[in-house]
Amino acid sequence: MLVALPALLMVAASSVVAWLSDVAPADLTQDPATLLGYPSYLGLFSHLGIVLWAAAAAIAVFAWAVLRSSDRERARYFAFAGLLSTLFAFDDLLLLHEEVLPHGVGIDEFVVMGAYGLLSLAFLIRHYARIVVEGPALLLAAVVSLGISVLLDLWDPSDVNVLVEDGFKLLGIGCWLGHFGRAAARLLSLRPT
Repeated sequence: MLVALPALLMVAASSVVAWLSDVAPADLTQDPATLLGYPSYLGLFSHLGIVLWAAAAAIAVFAWAVLRSSDRERARYFAFAGLLSTLFAFDDLLLLHEEVLPHGVGIDEFVVMGAYGLLSLAFLIRHYARIVVEGPALLLAAVVSLGISVLLDLWDPSDVNVLVEDGFKLLGIGCWLGHFGRAAARLLSLRPT
């Protein structure tokens, strides 16, 4: 039941949204490229980024679950990383900082990006010692690449080659995933079977 519950809740919530609004059920369930008749490669970098964020979140949450009763400090490191990765995945999936929060809620994009930056900085400061132990190179590459992408986006996206901006973003997400994947793999290789 625990495995099926999230899917059942999504179907129920989508049904309620469709019933209470003018949103067609297919608009909530089908792929945008299919709905709009666009090529399947539309948004490829965005889709890959979301998959990589989700993979990082899943790895971090799994590592947290393995560690939560035996090594609480290390478990907190993975829990924070899992929450950040999940937040960033949903931000990319739902266009939170670009559309939903600025236009739907009235929170400026700069404020949202600043909050994300502060959360990321809090993670880096709080877990600095753990990051050093796990090997900081990939995480540093992730922070630098994502930072460049954000700066290019906020600077003036119309004047920046979008491939460069999104390329840095995808590289950063990949390095983020690599860091936590390697840390979790090291954790599992040290545990007795």
